[in-house]
Amino acid sequence: MNEKVKIVICLGSSCYSRGNARTLEVVKEYLAENKLSEKTDFRGKLCSNDCNHGPVIKVNDKKYMDVTETSVVAILDSVFKKKKASKEPEVHLA
Repeated sequence: MNEKVKIVICLGSSCYSRGNARTLEVVKEYLAENKLSEKTDFRGKLCSNDCNHGPVIKVNDKKYMDVTETSVVAILDSVFKKKKASKEPEVHLA
């Protein structure tokens, strides 16, 4: 059985007001559009204790700071596209 990708978004007042309110919506939209909701464990956390570096989001064991709406899409692409690429071998046509 495949392990779910764990995504934890900081929803503490500092991160939330500095951008994670919108980032939360971007992540939900990304997961829905790419049909990844069943492959992820996506949840909020009240505080990541990195208020000076927020907004903060954690994917599996890697913490990302100063996250924006744009950078979170790149973060998710790097996680999910890499995972997909590793399962599908590249085909070269002669």
